[in-house]
Amino acid sequence: MTDNPNSVERHYTQGGLLARILSALTEAGHDTDRLTADVLAPLDHLHTGGSGSTMAQADAIGFMGDDHVLDLGCGIGGPARYLAATYGCRVTGIDLTAEFIDVAKELTSRCGLADSVTFRRGDVLDLPFGDDAFDVVLSQNLSMNIADKDTMYGEITRVLKPRGKLTSLDYVQGTVGKPHYPTGWADTADISHLLPPDDMREVIERNGLRIIEWVERSDMVVAAAAKPPAPQGKPGSLGLHVALGDDYPVRQRNVVRNLSENRLRYIMIVAERC
Repeated sequence: MTDNPNSVERHYTQGGLLARILSALTEAGHDTDRLTADVLAPLDHLHTGGSGSTMAQADAIGFMGDDHVLDLGCGIGGPARYLAATYGCRVTGIDLTAEFIDVAKELTSRCGLADSVTFRRGDVLDLPFGDDAFDVVLSQNLSMNIADKDTMYGEITRVLKPRGKLTSLDYVQGTVGKPHYPTGWADTADISHLLPPDDMREVIERNGLRIIEWVERSDMVVAAAAKPPAPQGKPGSLGLHVALGDDYPVRQRNVVRNLSENRLRYIMIVAERC
């Protein structure tokens, strides 16, 4: 099982998340009974860079309409809905946090995508799927909560079809000391498990995956944070703070500080099952 699974789930569980999201959408002028992936995009891609990072991963993979995709650590389902709505993919999402799964199912139903996107609660160290089940595995800001990365990448390799692809966004250790907390994935170091870049490469490749792309996105994150916020239009700002909590700006400032001080690096990885 995931190390300290209860601690990890507690970190991500807010209580009342669906009501918070629907209230924000209503305040912004949206019909919450008829949602779309585009309407939800500002608040449901729960990782650094939001929907823009998901699009970069999709561009790197070149998804096909008949791809079956596994979204590991799917959160509330934004990337899964994006892939289904944009490419016609069939997507299965899995996450440890029960509240995320419940919200993902409800939002997906309100988008009319329940036939192509499904969600279930589960552990990335013991995936409830058969061998060679998926064309692509997608993960975003996941590995930092996983101490046993060998088992995680071994499971990814197992469920991928031969020549299947992994695309992931991950933080790795920088060269200047430990990160400042809290961050998006941890309030303290207790549930934060970072590796130096070379060690991360090694654990991926020794578990049957060949790295095709290793793209630094750290400078992009820092540059994006330096831009002035866009002027607000309708009341009810939609952003990651809606889904991640009012303290999200504090956590994000720490992430940007860690990147600027080279305590963290942010990497987009594409790998292929050998």
